[in-house]
Amino acid sequence: HLADIVNHKRAMTCDFSSLKHCLAGGDKVPVEIHRKFRDLAGIEITEGCGMTECCPYAVNPAIGRKKLGSIGIPVHATTLRLVNDGGKDVPEGEAGEVIVKSEANMAGYWNNEEETTKALKDGWLYTGDLARADRDGYYWFVCRKKDIIIRGGSNISPLEVEEVLYEHPAIKAAGVIGVPDERLGEIVKAYVSLNREFTPPPTEDELKTFVSSRIASYKVPERIEFLEEMPHTAVGKVDRKKLKSLRDAEGN
Repeated sequence: HLADIVNHKRAMTCDFSSLKHCLAGGDKVPVEIHRKFRDLAGIEITEGCGMTECCPYAVNPAIGRKKLGSIGIPVHATTLRLVNDGGKDVPEGEAGEVIVKSEANMAGYWNNEEETTKALKDGWLYTGDLARADRDGYYWFVCRKKDIIIRGGSNISPLEVEEVLYEHPAIKAAGVIGVPDERLGEIVKAYVSLNREFTPPPTEDELKTFVSSRIASYKVPERIEFLEEMPHTAVGKVDRKKLKSLRDAEGN
């Protein structure tokens, strides 16, 4: 994992001169990890995005302009649109669901016509990814549509909160999910694991204060729980399913 590399106690003494390219996908790379890796290895991470159903659909150019934190531009012979729940294109800068038209799109899910009909409409693959696009045509991943936290009617991207947590030097890994709440519908909860070299470790209140100085107050986690190790999937993503199972087992 990139976070393990940049936070390793011997990272600053390693020779990265033979490393010419670093490609990242599978999950959003926090901007702070981008910066740390660039300072450490002397090269930029080339980040992209895709899925099994269509292969990569966007990537930062291997040679050419990269935008820190973006997933880049559409790959060759691929058309992207960002649409709202009604299937209409959203204005520039607003988040919408990424839909893909490409020869690489799947034909359908094996023996699952219902899910195929949901995903494929008029030649477009509905990815379930939320992103926004800038005026230069670069795309910026927001989160998976199913992971959006709705607090009191306001949509919160867990990745936005995680990005801020990663700016704190004590944070090794962060995962943010929604917790059911009778009054607001959902509230924000963060799970974090810490760099052991950072002493003294921050308290929950100190982390809340840190986050509140950087994002809107309604996005600040109401609860922060410390884990010895953050659960990850086989491909290195923070395992939100396990975090939600942990939340449910704890009753919060």
